Amino acid sequence: MLAAAAVVRVRVEEMQRGVLSDREARYTMVMRLSWLPFAVALAAVALSAACGSDDADCRALGETICKKACACNGGTTCRFSQAPAGTTSTRTEEGCNQYFEEACQSPAFQRIDSAKCGAEVEAAECVVDNNPLDGVAKSAKLPEACATKP
Repeated sequence: MLAAAAVVRVRVEEMQRGVLSDREARYTMVMRLSWLPFAVALAAVALSAACGSDDADCRALGETICKKACACNGGTTCRFSQAPAGTTSTRTEEGCNQYFEEACQSPAFQRIDSAKCGAEVEAAECVVDNNPLDGVAKSAKLPEACATKP
């Protein structure tokens, strides 16, 4: 690829000096631009793979946490607590998942070990929590592995 780029660069210089014929100049321009769509597509695939997996892992972790948080209250409210962040409460599992849609954009959430946290969330205990806004309900007490790191 680098050798081809060097050849194209020499051909462009020749074209600029007027050494090439019109046909050669057109061919050089086509060769110069033909790799561009391929490079853009390759960069887009690499970027989506790099970013998408983190987001997907975070969202999957969020779904696991939300299922546990909603199960603590039989689906009437979804509440989970994590020191030092405190308690997060939503009325529905859908609302809880939406919370993670937004939270997964935060660098703090992207640094969580999703696999370890997800495995430990299943064993999280439901504890009584008195939230001043929503009152008393059970909250899934998240394990230390789920703590956001600064």
